[in-house]
Amino acid sequence: MNFMIKRLILLLILLPSMMYGQEESVMYTFDDCDGTDIGTLNATADVQGNPDCGCGVIGDALVMDGNNDRVNVPDTARMLFEDDYTVSFYFQSSNVSNTTDIFSFRTSCDVDSTLSIKYIPVSNSIRVEIAENFNNIIDLASPLRDNACWHHVTLTKFNLIYSLYIDGVLQDEVLAGRRVPFGRNAKIWIGNSPCLAFTEDRIIGKVDELEIRNTALSLNEVAASYVMPDRVITRDTTIFFGNTIQIETGPTCASSIQWNPDGDLDDATIADPTVTGTRSETYVVAFNDNNCVATDSVRVNVVDPNALQCEDLLLPKAFSPNQDNLNDIYRISNVFIIQDLISFEVFNRWGERVFITVNKDTGWDGSYNGQEVNPGMYIYKVKYTCENQEFVKLDNFTVLR
Repeated sequence: MNFMIKRLILLLILLPSMMYGQEESVMYTFDDCDGTDIGTLNATADVQGNPDCGCGVIGDALVMDGNNDRVNVPDTARMLFEDDYTVSFYFQSSNVSNTTDIFSFRTSCDVDSTLSIKYIPVSNSIRVEIAENFNNIIDLASPLRDNACWHHVTLTKFNLIYSLYIDGVLQDEVLAGRRVPFGRNAKIWIGNSPCLAFTEDRIIGKVDELEIRNTALSLNEVAASYVMPDRVITRDTTIFFGNTIQIETGPTCASSIQWNPDGDLDDATIADPTVTGTRSETYVVAFNDNNCVATDSVRVNVVDPNALQCEDLLLPKAFSPNQDNLNDIYRISNVFIIQDLISFEVFNRWGERVFITVNKDTGWDGSYNGQEVNPGMYIYKVKYTCENQEFVKLDNFTVLR
């Protein structure tokens, strides 16, 4: 995807909130390292200090030096926190040892009507603290992937449910006893918490694509907003011997890229190489971004169509429909052996059918009657024809959450 397409995707995600009069937002892309707001409030942020302009997830990002670089979001944005809200941003931390302040909405460093989002390097994790006073404190936390450079953090409040998402996946959730209000003099900052003189350091690293809105994004909307930097977008797949497939990856700031093994790739040093299948292989990519290395992988199964037997219908033993754009759909892997699909059905442990299709290219998203099914064991039954004969394949698989 090129730059304009990525920007269009973000604007399309933002568009539903712009279609209704009650929904408002601020969104800072930090392109050209300024604080222009492309949301609805037209609230330009005050970028202070002298942050550098570096490669971002999309366009430019602010490169914060940990000394005096900080961003103040205008007071007009405080109204976005009056009821439901969403806060999201990408960040990349340099090598640090102390608790790092990223985002804060507070008046002082005491536990009184505060919101803070911190990076904890000793555990490589994110911690969110939302507090009215000592009797009403909400803590959310999640580890970060060790093999990643960029991380996407999203905090939502919907009624009394506070949710923390990392890289598009729900990681922690709390049902509060009552809402947490914020002080009328509270300030919204990146890298300038009132606690800097006591327990936290300013962020050293990059910050990009900060958005605050007065609605809570749904799980699916959070997943859709994640652009997968330094990640493989192409899912595990199966191709015929000698056929080709281009592997697609998300945006990257890497100065060098290396795929292994490289025998079937046209160029093992580019982000989106083409595979010419001669053998089944798991391809691992390393994105080298200065002092950080992010890794990911994709499996390409190669089959000889002349050696296939009609009984060799392949389906995964597990899938994880968690809207992270990886292994989210349960489907038949080698549909090319199917002459005609009579039915593809999924049943729960009580024998209730939760999915059916007669389209061999259609898969199951892990839901039933509009609700996510519980994790556990399920059964699939596929009736199909191959070489003018009818076959039935029945087996179990696992839904992971």
